[in-house]
Amino acid sequence: MGIIAASRLRGLGFDPDYQAILDRATFLGYSKPSDGQKIIQNQLVLDLKLNSIWSKLDALWILVNDAGYDFSTLNWLKPSENQIFSDVTSFLSNDQVMFSRDINFNFNPFNDAVKYQLNNCSYGWYRGGGNSDTNEVQMGCYTNISFGIGDQSVSASCVYGFHNPILINKSGPLIRSRRDYGSRASNSTNAFISLHLLNDNANFSLNTTFDKDVTMVPESLPDLSFITIISGNTMGFKFNFIGENFTLSEKITFKNILEQYETDINL
Repeated sequence: MGIIAASRLRGLGFDPDYQAILDRATFLGYSKPSDGQKIIQNQLVLDLKLNSIWSKLDALWILVNDAGYDFSTLNWLKPSENQIFSDVTSFLSNDQVMFSRDINFNFNPFNDAVKYQLNNCSYGWYRGGGNSDTNEVQMGCYTNISFGIGDQSVSASCVYGFHNPILINKSGPLIRSRRDYGSRASNSTNAFISLHLLNDNANFSLNTTFDKDVTMVPESLPDLSFITIISGNTMGFKFNFIGENFTLSEKITFKNILEQYETDINL
């Protein structure tokens, strides 16, 4: 474990929001990160705040740590709420969590959203490597409508990824990642994938590129829990988030901060 560069340290002691995460882990009896990693994670919170990313989020799950799977399930914005539940996992220290079943984020926009709003929202995930025979990943407020092309008349209030329609709080025109993006699939390894909606304008984002700009008129905040659906054997995740819309430059900043954090803990 390396020591974070002195030039990136600002002050002594932990930020109150980071301390709240540690306090919640203590309350639940979860293992906490090593002392060196606590310093780096506190710096992550400071960096997100300094760059106005923290204030745009409702939820952030940091699955790259040395504390264990239980600590990975905590929502850093609200440590006592929106805890990940999945019954089959494999934790890889300082790398990712490998999920072999659906992931329930216990985040219902209708009840839980503050930053995530009807016409100003985004969410996404940072994929790790190590997927095994996995051909799709979906994240969003899931409801049982037909797979494949889907029914454009259905009011879905949900999101589908990969070869299913990506719908952001609406019915009508579809974004299809498999049909429209070719090999740029939603389960691309080591990729920061997100969906964005602002002022009836929807985007699919892969790493530092916004793509497939589509007009979508939102209908209602979903009254369903955010989950991911994994088709195949396993899927590795490093980070997941839910919040308000990010501009491309903000997303690049977000990506850089997360990658700096991962670099720091693996020095």
